[in-house]
Amino acid sequence: MMQDIDQILSLELRKEIADRYFGLRKTIEEDIRLYDQQLNDSLDAMETTIGVDLIRMYILLHDRTVIESFQNLTGLSSNLFFDPYLLESRTIRRRLFSKTERSWARGFTKKQKYTTLVYTLYRRLYLAVEEYRQSLQQLMEEEETIAEEIKIFYRNNDLPTIMGFLRHLDHDTPHDGFMAGEIMAERDRKLDEKIHIQPPQKPGSVLPIIPELKPLKEVKKSLAQLARQAFELQGRPDISDLFPHI
Repeated sequence: MMQDIDQILSLELRKEIADRYFGLRKTIEEDIRLYDQQLNDSLDAMETTIGVDLIRMYILLHDRTVIESFQNLTGLSSNLFFDPYLLESRTIRRRLFSKTERSWARGFTKKQKYTTLVYTLYRRLYLAVEEYRQSLQQLMEEEETIAEEIKIFYRNNDLPTIMGFLRHLDHDTPHDGFMAGEIMAERDRKLDEKIHIQPPQKPGSVLPIIPELKPLKEVKKSLAQLARQAFELQGRPDISDLFPHI
């Protein structure tokens, strides 16, 4: 009778330990899954906002020297969405400007329209970068929180120790000496390594670090000079000729 009670208590304790271990583990794994989804969502959002408008700006400025001056002005990386092919592809140009609005290039003269379009794209970039940086900061904090959760989990739930304790609950299990104990401990260690929760990837390994842009009013004069330079180098074009949809 006493043996039956011991077995029941042993089973209940095993179940409680297992439920606690795998319950906490499942919670962390779900946090990591949601975090990874947020990473992917932020990457997609960055490509469809910052990426699209930055490529539009490159196409508009067109000349490599002018583009480099723009990158120096903003602190943006020279390889952030830049590809020389983008400057020459009519298909990409047509696709990227097909959904723009005429209000983006207001003005009475060709030069005014051209410059206004540069300002509009910069405003959009400024807002998109600001939102992106806030999102990136939140992801960094989330990654740190999950990494700390994992540390606490393993500090409080050492699998080899748990497995050794569970084996000792079964009084009928013979202890075959030191070597057997060493073998079991090594097996527990390998199992722990095999199912170890991998820490979440850091945001910077997936998302580029983009510097904060200055408000338009602080760079407007410099942007106007770049717009004028690009406008002249392209033969003072009409916006409607370059981008028929505007």
